[in-house]
Amino acid sequence: MEKIDRGVITPLNWLGGLFDGDCTLRMGIDNKNRLYTQFVLEMVDEYTISETIKIVSDIVGYKVSRSSRITPSGFSKKVKHGLSVQARHPLRVLLRNLRPHCLLYRSKIDAVLECLDRALVYDQRARSPGKIFSISDRDRELVRKFSGKGPKYIDTTIEPTSKLGWLVGIIDAEGSFIFTDKNLLFNINMACEFALEKISEYLKTELGITSIVYDKNVKYPSKLKQFYIHLRNDSLESLVTQITPLLITKNLQSSLILEYMQNRIPEHTSSRLVTGLNHHLREAREESLKILKKGNPVPS
Repeated sequence: MEKIDRGVITPLNWLGGLFDGDCTLRMGIDNKNRLYTQFVLEMVDEYTISETIKIVSDIVGYKVSRSSRITPSGFSKKVKHGLSVQARHPLRVLLRNLRPHCLLYRSKIDAVLECLDRALVYDQRARSPGKIFSISDRDRELVRKFSGKGPKYIDTTIEPTSKLGWLVGIIDAEGSFIFTDKNLLFNINMACEFALEKISEYLKTELGITSIVYDKNVKYPSKLKQFYIHLRNDSLESLVTQITPLLITKNLQSSLILEYMQNRIPEHTSSRLVTGLNHHLREAREESLKILKKGNPVPS
């Protein structure tokens, strides 16, 4: 199985998948009866945020700043790194460029763009670019329909510009490599069943992977349904062989998985070996951060 060259997808292709997997597009009415819109991305992985900031900054035409905050996580705390675009004109530019490359958020992007277009018209009339425009009945209707987290009213007839680029972005956002006593696994889990169906479809059409375990009925104590895709053995080896050069967040982890699989890990490994392999995955994440701080590109 041949590796795929990084040049076959663009940063926007990748960002479309990452957006559908991990980003939030907010719109609502605040307590002063003003409309607000905002693009937000928060992740624990600092490397992905840095790469995303470069892409978003190039699109909107100015340096997007990075934020960090500490969130509780069980008995410990996690540092989440993020970026935010809220100013109307840069947000409008970003969403117009991003729209063709998204799948799940396309309808919500259209709603936000409609509000932003109307905002710019009001600003031109008022001749005050910073002034909050009056909320129309149409704006209120769109806020009721599309406010809140997550994609709403997904158009199941559309496709992203690059299916492969979108798939790589989703894997960087939502994919996870897991070592257990019996298996080496790759998982993707999402609350949106349509997203998992598309991921399964693109794994088959773009990468030729057909042996996919698809679990639709996993429930958590929070009562939110989660839908899972599992890959193992030859399917997993085919995945990491083809897409390792394309990944940004999980490039080093995927390279590590490929190295172990090519050396043929025994099907039933000891708990000690599993602990060691999982330790190496954590080291791979740390190595990504070191490479970033040195200003070197991710190896492929």
